[in-house]
Amino acid sequence: MSPPNPLDRILGLPSDLAALLAHLPAIAANTEAIERHTAQLEGVASSLERVAQDTAALPAVRDNLALVAEATAELKPMSDRLASIEATMPVLVDVQKQLGELPEVMKKLDEGIGRLCELMERTLGSIDELGTGIDTVQSALEPVGRLASKMPGQSKG
Repeated sequence: MSPPNPLDRILGLPSDLAALLAHLPAIAANTEAIERHTAQLEGVASSLERVAQDTAALPAVRDNLALVAEATAELKPMSDRLASIEATMPVLVDVQKQLGELPEVMKKLDEGIGRLCELMERTLGSIDELGTGIDTVQSALEPVGRLASKMPGQSKG
């Protein structure tokens, strides 16, 4: 094989140059498209910088969320207690209604106790009168008792 002829290389340049020049309009159009598309990269870079600044706070937020989770862990038992209270609310409402009726019931009880006291006082008075009557009857029967003890067939005592 023989070495390439340098003259062939020089003579082939114009045809290569012509082919290259034919592609120049397409290269120029593609270069303009690249320029249009890369012009937005500056805005994208600026947005990415803002995103980086905003996300820099995320570790602190994560730590604070852990503190919030720890602090709110006590809310579960409290929620359970509130649910228990809520479940007893109908009973408490009934009790409240009954407590509302309590003054009227107490008034009736007071009146009943007052009547009972009057009856007891009258009963005590009647018992006193009965005791006095028994004493009178007993006094009146003493002579009859003495007379009965002297009757034949009675034992002497």
